[in-house]
Amino acid sequence: MRKATGNHLINVFPSKSPSNKNKKLAVATWNVRSLAMPGKLENLEKEKKRLNLDIIGISETNMIGNDERETEENYLFYSGPDANHPKRNGVGFLISKHLKGHVNCIIPKSDRVIFMQLKTKKGNINFIQVYAPTAEKDDEEVEKFYEEIKVLLKNASKEDCLVVLGDFNAKVGNEEVNNVAGKYGLCQRNMRGSKLIDFCIEFGRRNCV
Repeated sequence: MRKATGNHLINVFPSKSPSNKNKKLAVATWNVRSLAMPGKLENLEKEKKRLNLDIIGISETNMIGNDERETEENYLFYSGPDANHPKRNGVGFLISKHLKGHVNCIIPKSDRVIFMQLKTKKGNINFIQVYAPTAEKDDEEVEKFYEEIKVLLKNASKEDCLVVLGDFNAKVGNEEVNNVAGKYGLCQRNMRGSKLIDFCIEFGRRNCV
């Protein structure tokens, strides 16, 4: 299981109480390398609690179908292939129970893309968790993956806050590009990295990667 990455705080639940004036969500993404095996979900929950996270976007769950699961402290929403396909890919969200009442909708787009909308006092937050095709996959599968994200983005209100997270299986390098890519990436940019940057530019997303 890879370590959680992209841990961010989002100020979404303002309160008139001085002690709770700036309550924030702690959000991370994680490639779990399968939740299908016994004990893997429990391990993920322990790490979520240890890191004091509210939401984890999950890649490579290897779980079949689209469903939700309740545990003692969390809810798991997941999207995977149907039973006629191999256990592969899979995406999802693990959220703290206190957030369940804020979930407007879950859209299990595919075994690579899932959408979750949270309602807050400051408006909606749209989360898109992804697991991109790896380098050995053909360009057609990559195009299909990005088209699935585009459909969700086009149907989402521009007034909503948007968080796209996950494993894009791309190397963006360390060259700054149009306020989209920073200079602190690792390795040289590859074709999938260029594809990701072009995608961010197309949708006008700043400071994406």
